[in-house]
Amino acid sequence: MCIRQLEKVHQAIQAYRRDHKDLPNFLSDLVPKYISDPDLLVCPITRKTKRTHSVEHLKDPKMPLVYLYEFSPLPMGDIWGGGQVRMRDFKRRQMGLVGGEVPIVRCFLHERVLNLAFDGRVYESGMNWEDNYAGYVEPAAWRVENLFADSPRTAPRPPSPPPVESGPEDLVRKPAPEFSLSQLDGNTFDLAAHQHKHIVLLDFWATWCGPCRAAMPTLVDIARDYSGRGVRYFAVNLREDPETIRRYLKDTRLDIVVPLDKDGSVAKKYGVRGIPTMVIVGVDGIVKKVHVGSSPRLKTELTRTLDELLAANSPEAAATENLTPAQLEKSQCEQNLKKIFAAVKAYQKDHGNSPNWLSDLVPTYLDDTNILICPGERQAGAVTTYPGLEDPRVKTSYTYDFCAREVPSTVWGGAPITMREWKNRQRKLYGDAVPMIRCTHHDPILNISYGGELFESSLTWEGDGMT
Repeated sequence: MCIRQLEKVHQAIQAYRRDHKDLPNFLSDLVPKYISDPDLLVCPITRKTKRTHSVEHLKDPKMPLVYLYEFSPLPMGDIWGGGQVRMRDFKRRQMGLVGGEVPIVRCFLHERVLNLAFDGRVYESGMNWEDNYAGYVEPAAWRVENLFADSPRTAPRPPSPPPVESGPEDLVRKPAPEFSLSQLDGNTFDLAAHQHKHIVLLDFWATWCGPCRAAMPTLVDIARDYSGRGVRYFAVNLREDPETIRRYLKDTRLDIVVPLDKDGSVAKKYGVRGIPTMVIVGVDGIVKKVHVGSSPRLKTELTRTLDELLAANSPEAAATENLTPAQLEKSQCEQNLKKIFAAVKAYQKDHGNSPNWLSDLVPTYLDDTNILICPGERQAGAVTTYPGLEDPRVKTSYTYDFCAREVPSTVWGGAPITMREWKNRQRKLYGDAVPMIRCTHHDPILNISYGGELFESSLTWEGDGMT
């Protein structure tokens, strides 16, 4: 429930930005025009216990029980030793390191802190979310004195972020702006030349940018892995002289194609606000994905998009063109089940056991929660799970039969053991054919087994000829 509230808070903040061309000073500024129900700004745990975050000097002056809002104009105080530096200014500087991954709102009342990122994603962390980026960002880079090395600490005034409409994310599902640039090797890069031939991964970067340097080896690996499948990577450098770039490539031993955006005009066309900014352009010339910043999820997010684009051009995808709406919905649901199953297997590999809930997969193993919703239910606008087996943290259409909940009365009359214990006993009889995840919104029901096989059944799959 808290995650869903944070997602709605992000929508309200975005609406405020569109109207005011700036961020709200406090979450209470969203009430009542952008959030009619003030309880949406309060963690459900707070509503029951009255406990909230302990950062007293950053509490909302009008609504002290609301989530911690990190982009307020209040001074940092003893946070990172920032003193009179405003929180908003500090956070904008942090965005220079990891882009939109910087939390804008945080909730400290769960086992792990829930963070609402500036770009809208919700993810978990320890008390210091910056630890998520160990190995990607040098620890010293987070220090206030280093973030503000180019301006006085007591009164930093970075420019306000531009209106939402100008961001690169607004290009998604629109034609990619055409451009032609000279390359570092003397050749010419022309985006139009790749239309109908290649999927293009553009990387807007500079040698002085720490997150750019951290992300580039990952991007080079992706380019190498997908080059045989029609993907091309181009590192669009912003406003640097060729010799600086050549020295960097020589030192890092990177062999990449570098178009030169000498005056930043192409970056402006793409609405680039911070670097690195990665843009994936499909073979049809349409922008499919934008990712800002370097993060541990970078490879997962980009490769997932590339896999989806490549799958859309596959013979299997072509076969879906003549499906009826019901058949297409079923096919999409089957793809969801496969992705959730793969995420469960990855969790099992890392933890040595199964997740207690599908929500345990979010965001490390499954950062797109739309996959947890049956396409039919999403279209209908109602999301329900089999009664008694609802996930405690996210809304999902899918029933996870290996969850940690005691067998409810709605399942074979109930039992004083967990669903997982019961299903593992069933595995002794049926092996890996036992359903792991089920979608009860189809007739017959869709199942993916513990062994990864898709099959259809009645509600009581045990009676459908299992031997």
